[in-house]
Amino acid sequence: AKCISLQQQKAMESNASITALERIREAQFAVSAVLDLSNLDLTFLPEEIVQLKQLKELYLQNNQLSALPAEIGNLSQLRVIHASGNHIAQVHKAIKKLSQLSELLLQDNKLNSLPYEFAQLGQLQTLNLDNNNFTDLPRALKQLPRLGCLHLCNNRLQRLPDTISQMTELEELYLTGNEIDRLPDTIGQLSLLRVLHLPPAPRVLLRP
Repeated sequence: AKCISLQQQKAMESNASITALERIREAQFAVSAVLDLSNLDLTFLPEEIVQLKQLKELYLQNNQLSALPAEIGNLSQLRVIHASGNHIAQVHKAIKKLSQLSELLLQDNKLNSLPYEFAQLGQLQTLNLDNNNFTDLPRALKQLPRLGCLHLCNNRLQRLPDTISQMTELEELYLTGNEIDRLPDTIGQLSLLRVLHLPPAPRVLLRP
């Protein structure tokens, strides 16, 4: 593999930041509802992004971000965030301010937990957490009143809690690539569930 010096790396980061700033300024000037900062090797979001109060869709995929930062919380009109293919290990609790968010794609990151405040995303319908490091179903998910589609493939889940029955709006649940070998019988209470993708041959765990 080709080695990159520290000086070259800093130059690349600087160029990425300049490109991101240009796109932010263009979106601000055009009062655009969509901002695409994907594929820029960003390690952080420019603070100027908080000026884009009109944003409804934000695309951040394939960068080098280590977190969804607090600045995200200032974009209160956001409906869509695509941030797959980063190094995100933390979602800031300020995400609770995104009361209109309906689609959040965070696959191919390094998450193993979600903040409790995540439960306040009352409009969230689609959540993709494939290819992360979750060992348990995050508690906050059970309090999302509109969550209909949940992707958790290729994590490190070994079981589902009985309380999964609280996720009453679930229509699609994707769990392949985990270590789950049995399901709680309460999953049968998910009356809207029409798509269920599981690891090979899990058993239903029935209460005595």
